[in-house]
Amino acid sequence: MALGRFIQDLEWDDANQRHRLWRDDWKTMRSKGWTDQQITRFAPQVGSLEIGGGARPWMSAAQHGASLIGGRGLHNLAAAQYWVGRGQTPDYIASQGMGIGGSPVGRGGGWEGGFTPEAAQWLKDHYASQQEEEESVEEQMWQERIANIPTAEELMANMPTPKIRAGKDYATTGRSAQGMRIKKGTKFAEGGKRGTKGYFGRGAKFTGDTTPAMNIKGGGGGSGSQASNTLNTA
Repeated sequence: MALGRFIQDLEWDDANQRHRLWRDDWKTMRSKGWTDQQITRFAPQVGSLEIGGGARPWMSAAQHGASLIGGRGLHNLAAAQYWVGRGQTPDYIASQGMGIGGSPVGRGGGWEGGFTPEAAQWLKDHYASQQEEEESVEEQMWQERIANIPTAEELMANMPTPKIRAGKDYATTGRSAQGMRIKKGTKFAEGGKRGTKGYFGRGAKFTGDTTPAMNIKGGGGGSGSQASNTLNTA
């Protein structure tokens, strides 16, 4: 069937009563949808076909591709397995099917149209199985990675507990209860001494042991008028 359609599209030489495949004839076959591989595949099967010298280089270049086309003019199972075995990408294999799928003997329907039904199904099964295997490997690798990550409960359980000695006078040892070094001779805030300005304002006074007497400026523009506010706990 495919060969008959190919012969039908060939140029006929009335003078010599035979089919002809010269360089221009080859271009005509291309314009009708035949690929170089298909032309090379079927041309030798046509009796009394005159192949011109200008067409022979194209035929030589497509010889390998022609060997991957079956009798129906499509890529067969051997072609599919050959490309997969050579490590060709799915995109490359699909591109081979697209070209032939649109030929006069192609089955249409995208890349599948350039392959026999058997070859197309084998490719789909092959890549579906490959994808499942890759997803399984990725899932296994992920589980191995997260298995070594400690949970929040485990992190809390392994946190160190601060050690504070009972009865230890940290005020005289030069260290705070948290282990912070206290510089010898440090003066802490008392009354109007150094350290009080940042918290209570200029000239702050204390009433009693812990209660500050605060002078809060009133008015604006640096008037100097003050309002006395004494905080007492007694």
